[in-house]
Amino acid sequence: SRGLVAQAVGLGNYQRLFAISSPAVRRWCMLHDYDYISAIGHFVGDKEWHSCFNKVFLLQLARKEMHNLYDFFFYMDADAVIVNPSFCVESILSPHQLLAAQVGGDRHKSWQKNDGVALYNLNHPLAQHLSDTWVQRSYSSIGNKSRTADQKEWYDILQTYGEEEGWPLRELL
Repeated sequence: SRGLVAQAVGLGNYQRLFAISSPAVRRWCMLHDYDYISAIGHFVGDKEWHSCFNKVFLLQLARKEMHNLYDFFFYMDADAVIVNPSFCVESILSPHQLLAAQVGGDRHKSWQKNDGVALYNLNHPLAQHLSDTWVQRSYSSIGNKSRTADQKEWYDILQTYGEEEGWPLRELL
């Protein structure tokens, strides 16, 4: 399977972390034959905090513009690091799962995941809905200047998928 790994950072304090983490992430990608893309600044909006939405637009780019090239999309915030370079990230995601991410809140709610390190199955039937809806809500949040972060929008979307047994999410190990 082919994967795209992405990182994004605004023009603020996290740039120093990005300068440290991104070379290691790029080497890890080369080791596993993953493609790598990064974004510095912000795609949409005019405030520094708008860069938190970059992951939304990178996911949309991978799903919509490059959908025939990749099976999975792995996003890592600038402060995330690879601790086991031999680890193949795609091994934790089965074909029936939409995404894998670390718990970001209440462990009893399957939709509360941290979107700062997340693995997406681009071939999953819900991938288009998640991506399109997240982009739409992100534009709305930026336009309304409500300072609603990407994480809240993500939670709201994931909640719509329900809490049923066998829900298509998995916690990262």
